[in-house]
Amino acid sequence: MVIQFIKNYFIIIFVILTSTICLNATNLSNDEPIKGDDSTEKSLPAIKIEFNGNYISPNGGIDISEAKNLIVMLIKKNKECDINLANGIKEITTKEAWENVGLQLYSVNYSWINSIAIIKNREVLAVVPSNSAETVFLADLDNDHIYEIYSNYFLGSGIISEEIYGFNYATNEAYSLSRRQELDLHLYIDNGILMVEMRHWNVYDDQNKTTGKVILKDNKNKKELAIE
Repeated sequence: MVIQFIKNYFIIIFVILTSTICLNATNLSNDEPIKGDDSTEKSLPAIKIEFNGNYISPNGGIDISEAKNLIVMLIKKNKECDINLANGIKEITTKEAWENVGLQLYSVNYSWINSIAIIKNREVLAVVPSNSAETVFLADLDNDHIYEIYSNYFLGSGIISEEIYGFNYATNEAYSLSRRQELDLHLYIDNGILMVEMRHWNVYDDQNKTTGKVILKDNKNKKELAIE
């Protein structure tokens, strides 16, 4: 009787452990976005979303038709636009953007405007200006393990200035950095770090250009972009 009791006991334990392992494996395979990692490791590596890159249409996200409708409605609400605006919208979501915090990204190219639309939970969070509708950077400058979105954009008419724009999903804050009529600021990635190449204003082939690291610094209870 004792031996049979012990056998039954271990059978029950085995069944419970097996069920738990299967349940955990199912949860890990679920294609839901991972919320920002709050571990104490260093910030996430910066990433450039390349032209014609390795884009995805994630399970659990919205399809391109719904995304186009949401983006067109927002832009038409804020300004007049070309009737064929929807033809210039395509998804450029990457695995990193989706798995980190569940963001879907879309290039928006109409008339003379290039932008990046950011969508989460069927809501357009922001339309970020960009030099190219398919060049955007993901970086974790505030070290919270949730990516922010950064881009370059040109501002001005005739003589233009290259500047930096950022959007922080976690805090719903927008950032900008300009050295107008002094320096053009061109973003790039170096070994997983968001960097900026500083050229003399309106001098494309500048032999005296310098580089620096893009950072977020505190200034009177808010964060702002800076270069170090």
